[in-house]
Amino acid sequence: MVSKDIAGNLTMNKGLISRSLAELTKAGYIESARDPNDARRRVWALKDSGKTFVLRWRPIGLKRQTKFLKVLTADERPMLVDILDRLYASSEKLKAEEALLLAKSRRSQSKKIVKSRKRSVDAKANRSRRRTAIREPRGAGAGRRLKLAGARNIRAGQPE
Repeated sequence: MVSKDIAGNLTMNKGLISRSLAELTKAGYIESARDPNDARRRVWALKDSGKTFVLRWRPIGLKRQTKFLKVLTADERPMLVDILDRLYASSEKLKAEEALLLAKSRRSQSKKIVKSRKRSVDAKANRSRRRTAIREPRGAGAGRRLKLAGARNIRAGQPE
């Protein structure tokens, strides 16, 4: 089984699954191999020690679950399962809606950033054009003139 399938079956995030798989591998309960169809993926399987562990602990877990659910009547148990299923479906729908909103927000932010960068580049280009436009050619004259945007001409060395 691959990590993505494990995460989907357990409704856990991939980070937690990855850490859990690492711990189970270190404990010697599972092993992994490269997926023959996709070298980027790993396939996980129980080792014999992992199968023994599951066989030993499954009855204990089922006994605990039975004690836990004992507070519910036989009619209430299917109702609980139905309620939990509906809550899970609702949470998955909400998660999908939030993912769409987040994606739209990121696209919107990207567009704003692109527009902002374009304005910044345009402003720099305009400043550069203005600087080159306000310099007069240098010649063999006594004073160089600078035409400052919106200001009067000033000759170097002459009083105002």
